[in-house]
Amino acid sequence: DTAFVTASTGPGSRDGRVYAGRLGGPLAVCGGGLPESFPYNLDTGSLAARDDDAAVGTPDGRVWRSRDGGASFEVVTERVGHVRVLRFC
Repeated sequence: DTAFVTASTGPGSRDGRVYAGRLGGPLAVCGGGLPESFPYNLDTGSLAARDDDAAVGTPDGRVWRSRDGGASFEVVTERVGHVRVLRFC
């Protein structure tokens, strides 16, 4: 019942953000351990969600994961290289 989206000011942006909200409701910037703003664009493919799990990967090789529908996030890895696509299997 929660939608997650990435947004930035453009493809070369230095201000990327992750938003979440209940379907049909307003979106808000995710927090709970996830930076409010990233110093780069976050591509749509770098965000994945399934059930209560959500994850976002960053160009600097970090992957942040939420297991509670986006209420909190933690870094699960910092050394995977530029993350372009994430998927839950």
